[in-house]
Amino acid sequence: MDPIRYTLSFPAPHTHYVHIRAEVPAAGRDSVELSMAVWTPGSYLVREFSRHVESVTAESPGGIALRVEKTAKNRWRVATGGALMVIVSYRVYGREMSVRTNWIESDFAFVNGAPTFLTLAGEPRRPHEVSIVPARMDPFDHGTRASRPAKAGHDGAAYVLRTRLRHTG
Repeated sequence: MDPIRYTLSFPAPHTHYVHIRAEVPAAGRDSVELSMAVWTPGSYLVREFSRHVESVTAESPGGIALRVEKTAKNRWRVATGGALMVIVSYRVYGREMSVRTNWIESDFAFVNGAPTFLTLAGEPRRPHEVSIVPARMDPFDHGTRASRPAKAGHDGAAYVLRTRLRHTG
């Protein structure tokens, strides 16, 4: 079974957004239904994670725009045109500090799976691969720097971000 491949990037982390690009297997179906979790392990109340999802778009591997329709508060249908794979892009706002949500700022990001990833509805056993492209760090900021990638993904993304802790008091 082909995985969904996500690439997370932070082009303007001071705006508190993570940008997600997902390569979603479509297997030639006319459409695929994507969903976002409404709960997270350890916190089993129904959550409104999808309220932070914005600008959902889709395209074919050849760059042709595909129709995306929001079908429920946490679901989106993509008309695939019979493609074997579609590329879905969206952004997620992260400015709530808790163990179940996302927090994104200029020099730090905490990204939780449930409020971040759209996945194929009804396919919980499909593998998922996540690559992270760290925000470009200010070379003059000696408190936090992106390290060299410990392992490069298929798109050159870094999987490891190392930081030094700062004392604030």
